[in-house]
Amino acid sequence: METTFQATNLSRLKIADRLRLIRSITDDFQRHYVFKDGLRFNFLFGLYSQKLENLLNECDQIDDEQFHSNLKILRRSVEEMAPYIIK
Repeated sequence: METTFQATNLSRLKIADRLRLIRSITDDFQRHYVFKDGLRFNFLFGLYSQKLENLLNECDQIDDEQFHSNLKILRRSVEEMAPYIIK
């Protein structure tokens, strides 16, 4: 019984850490509401939205390698969308 509790607790901590990582990448980007339109931006925003949704929905189900691979794609799409933000 104690082992199950420890595993559940570790799992909750891991999920919380993963959510913090996601938030650290997306917080600044989420504060902007106006973007320059363009095909590249639309593609990047679609990729960003898809990866963000996947990461949030599967945060507790995917292994570390998949998580960090998706996180890298999310981070890269945010970086590449930066020039499209109208401040």
